Amino acid sequence: FRRAAKEYEIKLSNAEHDGPEALKLLLQCSFCYAHVQLQKGMALADEAITLAEKSKNISSLAQALCVKAINQFRIGYMQQAHENVQRALSLFEAQDDKEGTADALWLMGTMVEFLQGKGEEHHHHQQKALICYEQLGDFTGVYLARIQQNSLLLFQFQFAEVIQRQEIILNELTEQNQQHLKCYCYMELVRAFFLKREIPILISRMEEWKNLADATGNFYDYTMAKSMLTECYRVQHLDKVVIQNCIESLACCEQLGSLHGESTMQLILANICHEQSQYVDAINYYRKADEIALSIGAPYKHLCSLNGIGLALLKSGDYLQAQKTFETVLREAKRTNDRMNLIATLRHLAELAYEQKDFSLAFRSYKNLFDTIGSDGLIVQDFGRYAQSLGKASDADIIESGVALNGRNELRLGYLLQYLELSRKEQNKREEASAYNALAGYYEETGDLTEAMRFSKQYINFYESMMNEQNINAISGLRMQYESEKKDQEILLLKKEKSETLLQERLRVSRDLHDDMGASISSISILSTVAKQHLDEKRIREAGEMMDQISSDARDMVNNLSDFVWMINPQNDNLEKLFDRVFSYANHVLSSKNVAIKLYCDEELKTIVPSIEARKNIYLLMKEALNNASKYSKCTEATISFFKNNEEIKFSVTDNGKGFDLSNISNGSGLGNMKQREAALRGNLIINSTLNNGTEVSLISSLNNIEGSVLQSKLN
Repeated sequence: FRRAAKEYEIKLSNAEHDGPEALKLLLQCSFCYAHVQLQKGMALADEAITLAEKSKNISSLAQALCVKAINQFRIGYMQQAHENVQRALSLFEAQDDKEGTADALWLMGTMVEFLQGKGEEHHHHQQKALICYEQLGDFTGVYLARIQQNSLLLFQFQFAEVIQRQEIILNELTEQNQQHLKCYCYMELVRAFFLKREIPILISRMEEWKNLADATGNFYDYTMAKSMLTECYRVQHLDKVVIQNCIESLACCEQLGSLHGESTMQLILANICHEQSQYVDAINYYRKADEIALSIGAPYKHLCSLNGIGLALLKSGDYLQAQKTFETVLREAKRTNDRMNLIATLRHLAELAYEQKDFSLAFRSYKNLFDTIGSDGLIVQDFGRYAQSLGKASDADIIESGVALNGRNELRLGYLLQYLELSRKEQNKREEASAYNALAGYYEETGDLTEAMRFSKQYINFYESMMNEQNINAISGLRMQYESEKKDQEILLLKKEKSETLLQERLRVSRDLHDDMGASISSISILSTVAKQHLDEKRIREAGEMMDQISSDARDMVNNLSDFVWMINPQNDNLEKLFDRVFSYANHVLSSKNVAIKLYCDEELKTIVPSIEARKNIYLLMKEALNNASKYSKCTEATISFFKNNEEIKFSVTDNGKGFDLSNISNGSGLGNMKQREAALRGNLIINSTLNNGTEVSLISSLNNIEGSVLQSKLN
């Protein structure tokens, strides 16, 4: 497409300006640019329309309107595109132009699903287009209509049927001149995989689509595939990869001229912030997406954005405003026959009841959702929340729903197992951890303590592994990079109310406390019950082992809680206080082993104020290094130093112990945790050790990274 567009432009520059050849070339060039650069494609279509009207060439005028509509539609101007196709259809029919009529009908059929109140027209237009193409013997048109007809089943949640039909067509398209049809088929196929949440398979198919689009110079499809891949990575919670792909996809959307794509990327950025409990930022991104949706007349995207805002309000505890937002979306979705947003709003209203702990209402709402769309239309979280609501709803509501009370637990367990299975299938790490925790709770309630312990251990292990893979600071840095490139983040941040920033920090701390303490509390609860059972059965040794584990878990929880309290105390906000805290911990773990502790801190460092996240990561890294020195080094002396060199700060723990062979180092000695801290601080972790010559663990990072960005410093 790129090459063809350039060749047509060269021919156009040599053609007679107002002649029929120029008109033909304008149409061809505009069509090619619909795959390469949309604004240019629309401008060329406007030239073709002007020339066709001037020469009274009605057939070419109708074709130019169709080509303009393709460009408009891909930019995001849905309503204007539809109006142009309707006008073109009238002109084709007046001219008895069968081929043009078929093309216009097909185009209308591809557009109506995005327009208000047009859902019923989709099948009607595609069926008429298919008949016309068959009568004309138009091979390409028949395939286009078949592909689009299959996609109609998406709105009936028949995802498996769509996938099967599109795969058949894809296998039929084997010729070199059918690559553009294969691209179109891939587009509709991956939509089905995405809605069915077949994420690993989906990623594989999207890579195929992206590579094919790139090879054929189809930049539109390439951008679409890249954008959808970004959403897949988000579902898998590969957060850093998501942000990097977001930035790249936004650049592609801007180069293509797709406002529709830009709004999608804003929605994904909002969803990432939402998942990290950064609700103020999430709402800002949702509003940006909504502004674009309103500017291009895209009602579906508008309601998607409102649904997102409502969900962010819900999670931040503003239940009243969340309820009002969802009710607005519900009314509009019903009025415009927007089934996708209608289902999403029913789900969010159920979530609202669940968050407010009105489990009877949540149970009724989730049951209504399940009955409305069937299992194919559900997302992984639905199964978990429905199961939890089922367990906590009143007996009266359970009986009224038609579920037998003695069958409640069996049904609940079935949904929890589906929750776990789907989260694994999607490779959705957060939900898989949540499923383990929910199953541990279920088995504890029902008295199966062996299974409760098994799932509790899986939850703890999986949660710790998942947290080690995350890198919130790096993600925030990439988001800031994107915003600074857009040149509006400084204004946005400086205008934020201090109370909003405080709220966000409180929510983050609350989440950390809940996540880090929850696993230990759950473990202590189950272990206590099992230990008591063993004592009753005179299994003293096993009970003693569990008591030791309870004691260890409790100590860890107290220490972690102490660390949290210290980190959020504003009196501890400078490096001098951090240095004192590190020394206090070193004294705790080393003094009992008669290890002499030496301290060094540059005077000019003491007044530097690191960000809360930097303070947390520096402390935890040095804590890990001191633990290793205490457990493994057999040292007699350890040195803690904070040293400044130009604009870099070096934090280090050095011992004179037995050292180790660096080639045998493993994540088991805390290296994985240290690497996480290194990435969070965007620094450089250096470990030097030789046998019998001690060990030095150092982290070097820039002053800017320690203090936070210039904007963050201004905000503080």
